[in-house]
Amino acid sequence: MNLRINSRLVSGGVIVLFGLLLLLGTTETYDTGQLWLFVPSVFVLLGAWAIVQSRGANLVGPMVLILVAGALQLAALDILTDAVVEAYWPVLVILVGLTVVFGRQLRTRTVDSDAETMDLFAMFGGVTKRATGSRFAQADVTTLFGGAELDLRDTEPVGTAQVDVFAMFGGVELHVPADWTVRMEVLPVFGAAEDERPRVIREPETDVAGRTTTRPTGGDDVDLIVTGLVGFGGVEVN
Repeated sequence: MNLRINSRLVSGGVIVLFGLLLLLGTTETYDTGQLWLFVPSVFVLLGAWAIVQSRGANLVGPMVLILVAGALQLAALDILTDAVVEAYWPVLVILVGLTVVFGRQLRTRTVDSDAETMDLFAMFGGVTKRATGSRFAQADVTTLFGGAELDLRDTEPVGTAQVDVFAMFGGVELHVPADWTVRMEVLPVFGAAEDERPRVIREPETDVAGRTTTRPTGGDDVDLIVTGLVGFGGVEVN
């Protein structure tokens, strides 16, 4: 049996790991106190894996996770003392902000002048936007204690379009055509990222030899990639 590493396998493995640590502690089989100190490193590895798995398409969200978890790990190991953490913790907030700002510059790609790009931002509230152009290229969606809704049903993607989300204690809802192929590269931390659309049944096609075939779903032709980070919230495609 070939074991393919995917998001389900990684997330399930992390849950199993935490479960084993809890079991060892509750049964007093092994003193797991020292092992719990390295829990933040698991999230650092998850962030690094998300970057590699998406081939760099999902950059900002995992980098934020790596910065936060890395700082917590240094503090847990007393490499950063309580006094240093208390005095300089705002530096971490600044680094997260810089990652979000400059991460967008790294994601921006050259697109046709008539292709639409969008920005959505919501804090302690909600925002709804609909793509009005005939061709869509990319969008950045940021929500902090709020929600955002983006409607792409009246447009067509330019090559492979991209929507990058950064949602903390909030949610993002994307409406796309039923026949779009969507690849989810969002990194959820205590959250969820789901494609809620019903499965599309492809109509049989006839080739030049008169044979009936069915065009497979998915494959390399991806209409939209959804990337980013969701913490204590969710991203839903419908």
